[in-house]
Amino acid sequence: MLSSCLLFFASVAPLALAETTDKPAARSLSLNAPVIDQTNTLNAAELAALEAQLRAIHQAGRGQLAIVLVPSTGNESTFDAALRLAEQWQLGTAQADNGLLIFVAVQDRRVQILTGYGLESVLPDVMTSRIIREEITPAFKEGDYAGGLTAAVNRIDQILQMDPELAKSQALQAQDQAHQAAEDPFASLFGVGIFLLVLGQFLRSLLGRFLSASLIGGLGFFIGYGVVDLSLALSLFLGGFLFVLLLIGTEMDSRRASGRRGRGGVVYGGGSGWSSGGSSGGGYSGGGGGFGGGGASGSW
Repeated sequence: MLSSCLLFFASVAPLALAETTDKPAARSLSLNAPVIDQTNTLNAAELAALEAQLRAIHQAGRGQLAIVLVPSTGNESTFDAALRLAEQWQLGTAQADNGLLIFVAVQDRRVQILTGYGLESVLPDVMTSRIIREEITPAFKEGDYAGGLTAAVNRIDQILQMDPELAKSQALQAQDQAHQAAEDPFASLFGVGIFLLVLGQFLRSLLGRFLSASLIGGLGFFIGYGVVDLSLALSLFLGGFLFVLLLIGTEMDSRRASGRRGRGGVVYGGGSGWSSGGSSGGGYSGGGGGFGGGGASGSW
């Protein structure tokens, strides 16, 4: 009996330990400073400079920004961990909902920007995505975490200092450009596909069925990715689709041809836990701001 109990607890203990190491992450962090670095990535001077920058924005009433660096989020997604912190801390004021969180999981190489409800009109997802892509990711790839975070905060503060109507107009323009960019690849995809299908039909008589399909599939990927500037996923889809379509099409043609011969020429149509930390310097508690998941994520 005793040995059975010991065996049971020995089997359950690792699961319980894993559960406790996966869950407490964001819950154990308290907002005692604008910048909380659990990874010791930032040195004292960098930490002080970033904190001074965020406090100045807060004291000017433009918003309450916070930066968190953790080693990893474990089994929890970066978005979920960041949103849990933002909701727990209630960054920003209850009246303006002007909080913003920059959350970095260093070992996971993931970054998440979350905007409070009140900032979503001037910092929509497309703008925060652009900030990550243009300011944070390039610097992080070079190991310059302080530089990337400083550049991102500068970019955000520039927007927060703009006339609200002008900032909203700029945000709408950025959203329109993003929508157009999302539509253009599909138009390009269709045009390139038609051209290569015609070329594939011509090459079939010269190179044969498999070789012509392989060549057109490769050309589809190369033109899509290197010339038309489609994404890697769309370019791979284009190349694979053309290869399969030409292969199936020529197989059907050969079957129809054999059918015609057999019928006398008749043609038939037919998608770790962290400890609370950071520098202490006067507190930085949230003011009741709300978050709805607006923002963007990225990796490096």
